[in-house]
Amino acid sequence: MMEPIDDPMQDFAVFLESIGLSESWELEVLPSIESALLPDDPSLISSRLQLHDAVPQISSVEVYPNQQVAADEVPFSNFGSRLPSLQPESGDSDGRLHNSNHTIKPRSIYNIRTFDHQSFLKRLESFKQILPTGFIPPSRYALSRFLDGFVDGLNEHLPFIHAPTLSIGICNPALVLSLAACGSHYRFEIDKGTELFCAARAILLDLLRRKGHLTPSASTPNYVYSEQTTSYLMHCSEDSGSESDEQMEMVQILLLLTIFATWGKDKGVLQELLSLQGILASMVRAHGLVEAGPHFQVANNSDDGNWSQWVRQERDRRTKFVVYCVSNLHSIMYNTPPLILNSDLGLNMPCSTDLWAARGASDWRSAYESTSNSQISFQTSFMLLFNGSENSSANMTPSTPLGNHILMHAVFQQLYFARQLCLYPLLKQGLQLSDLTSLEDVLRSWKSRWKETPESSTDPRNPAGPIAFTSAALLGQAYVRFHVDLGPHRALITNDPLQIAQALNNAPAIVRSPGLVTALLHAAHALSIPIRLGIDFVARTHSFYWSVHHSLSALEYAFLLTRWLLALPECGLAGLSKHEQRLFLWITCLMDETDMAVTMSTEGRLELVNNVTKMRQLSIAIVRVWARTFKGNTCWGIVDLVSASLKAYADLLEQP
Repeated sequence: MMEPIDDPMQDFAVFLESIGLSESWELEVLPSIESALLPDDPSLISSRLQLHDAVPQISSVEVYPNQQVAADEVPFSNFGSRLPSLQPESGDSDGRLHNSNHTIKPRSIYNIRTFDHQSFLKRLESFKQILPTGFIPPSRYALSRFLDGFVDGLNEHLPFIHAPTLSIGICNPALVLSLAACGSHYRFEIDKGTELFCAARAILLDLLRRKGHLTPSASTPNYVYSEQTTSYLMHCSEDSGSESDEQMEMVQILLLLTIFATWGKDKGVLQELLSLQGILASMVRAHGLVEAGPHFQVANNSDDGNWSQWVRQERDRRTKFVVYCVSNLHSIMYNTPPLILNSDLGLNMPCSTDLWAARGASDWRSAYESTSNSQISFQTSFMLLFNGSENSSANMTPSTPLGNHILMHAVFQQLYFARQLCLYPLLKQGLQLSDLTSLEDVLRSWKSRWKETPESSTDPRNPAGPIAFTSAALLGQAYVRFHVDLGPHRALITNDPLQIAQALNNAPAIVRSPGLVTALLHAAHALSIPIRLGIDFVARTHSFYWSVHHSLSALEYAFLLTRWLLALPECGLAGLSKHEQRLFLWITCLMDETDMAVTMSTEGRLELVNNVTKMRQLSIAIVRVWARTFKGNTCWGIVDLVSASLKAYADLLEQP
């Protein structure tokens, strides 16, 4: 049983500050909690006023300070969609720029010219014998639409494709098809995306065989050993001028197809692409996970040449990091060992958003000269998280939203292996106390780094992109994982909502502890976001802003709150800490705002924790809120799977 707290709300304010919520925790609910809801405890009532005065009243979805969103701005209201231009640009009608052979041509996939599209079709023709029967290449309009969807969608969450310099007329046609397949999900043309995926997969498998990564026995039914592929590879080598670039394109193709398969609905495709993850990891290692040679330095030649060299280095670095993050995401989803370890990474951290987003050589040069270009390695950044008090804002090196996202995945990997190394997993649930304390210190360091990052924002419409918003969801999920090892109890690999729901229902009971309150607070705050914005509104508009990480986190948030509420009658009101009492009241007031509210009198509401029926009804309502939030206008099948699984889980909870 938890120890009582002498000064509950003052301590609670300190607790909120410790997890970074004090300046923007949404406390509009506090004034609505009338005195009748609270026990006649003078310390609780007086300290409630202290906390209310200490925290500004704002109406936003922000989780952390450092935000600059106007009070009258409606979160998630602007899509900022961009209509692709199909007109050729003046001065470049033939699709070529007069740069050196070693310069990446600043051609953007935002604008697809007739020349580029014809070049793409010509290269695709080299693979006509292995393409699926009846496959029709996308038109210029369709390709532009899908690539624009990729740039606005997936590339905002995982920015590893440098759109300003990618030309579909000269890159591997399988890369174009893979980009378009992923982009089609953000245009809700899933069937067409599947056709593009199958075509890209056929080309990739053929290239992998030609490169010796696969044996002919592993061929698909429509595989034809084609001499045209050899001709294409020779042609590619002549055009790209770099074997390294060709290898990186293949890594990007396999990465994109992996994302398409693991975030989609097809179980067969999922299993096939997961079986190729070892090849993806080996290809990344072969390309190099340790940066060799000196750091990039601006040369005296043209800006185009400098930009070209810099783009190649940063593109390769980001691609490898995203492969690492996707591998870690699979570990989080399926409770499998990650294929790329923290210790494998000898890369420098990603650059700032401004540098990466520069649309031309001159813009890049201006951004490069106006920002700090001191590079720091991943290993150094990760080590700084373990330094505790030494890791102050005064001595931290500059970080970026993507860099912080990468470091959060590193923390998850550390947590995964800490659990695997637990000496007595059958006798003691959870982590050893020393591991738990160390990792919680790491998260505090990570939050300090997050706050000091100039581009940080939990507004998904932030010009720097929605990555920081996603990292905030991962932070809450990390706190849940610290105290509840839900990894083995989700069965996501089955792609079956009923099996997933049954696995959740059969998961071990949670163990209440003081540290669990932190995870509960993150879970409750996450629940408040769709409730405050409107559950159906979020369900119809979140696709462009919320990544799949949010649905995966919500699955664990719903489970945690449910199990905690179901455990309350056993301990009774007398066994609850003041923190838990406060959280319980907050959760009930949040649910009062929904059409799934459980009937509860305002007077003596805390006494209801002894009521088993009411706690079960409240638990079911919370699960259904999350199920409804992720049902409807979703881009990816995994989000629909989470929604259906939560609905099935709520149905199981309703059974006597």
